[in-house]
Amino acid sequence: MIRTFSHDSVIELAEYASVPVINGLTDLLHPCQALTDMFTVLEKKEVLKGRKLVYVGDGNNMAHSLMYACAKVGMHMVCASPKGYQPNEKIVKEAQEDGKYTGATITVEEDMLKAAKGADVLYTDVWTSMGEEAEREARMKALHAYQINAELAGRSST
Repeated sequence: MIRTFSHDSVIELAEYASVPVINGLTDLLHPCQALTDMFTVLEKKEVLKGRKLVYVGDGNNMAHSLMYACAKVGMHMVCASPKGYQPNEKIVKEAQEDGKYTGATITVEEDMLKAAKGADVLYTDVWTSMGEEAEREARMKALHAYQINAELAGRSST
C-alpha cells in the first residue's frame, strides 16, 4: 500500500512491483476511504443501490473516489462544488460510464441546496487538502458556504 501526494507515484510503483499495489491516498484518488465509507452507508442504510449520496465541497480526491464507488454499487451521487473547485471531468465521465451498468447517476452541481434534495447521505471533506496549504485562504473564501449545516440537512431525506 502506498500513501503519497502524486498519483503518478502509484502508477510508477505498480509498473515495477512484483505484487499488487494498493492506492492508500493520492492527490487524485482516495479509494480505501471511499470503500470504508460505502461499508458505513451499508451499515446505516442497509442498501446501497438506489440511495443518493451528496458530496459538498471541493471536487477533490475524495469526491473522485466516491464517484467511482457510488457508480460501482448503484448509488446516485451529486458532487456540489463551486466553479473552480469542481471534480476532474475525465473522472466524472468515467464514473458516469460505470454507472450505466448499475443504474447509478453521477452529476455535478453548483447549487448545494438543489443537490441535497432527497439525499440519503450528506458528505463533506476538508477545504484544504494535503499539499494545498498555500491556497488555504482562497479555499476558505471559495468553499465557506459549502458545508453541512441545518439548512442543508433539512433538504435531505434522512
